[in-house]
Amino acid sequence: MANQYFFDARIFPCTRCGKPYRSRKAMYTHFRFSCENKRTFFCNLCNAAYFYSHHLKRHIRQQHVELASKVVVTQGVVD
Repeated sequence: MANQYFFDARIFPCTRCGKPYRSRKAMYTHFRFSCENKRTFFCNLCNAAYFYSHHLKRHIRQQHVELASKVVVTQGVVD
């Protein structure tokens, strides 16, 4: 009974695909990175593209082992 006051029944659906989220911020993040499909982090060694900087960093550590300590991750948008 006590938990009824902490339950938030609001749902924020993505305006493009309809996927539901429990917070507006989570829905916006999904919309910005997944639905818009704008990959903003690019590997300058092989042109791989990622939504999140930590995915690019993981790619560099795993795929470019010998150069990983010399690579700087920057954000750029390519349309």
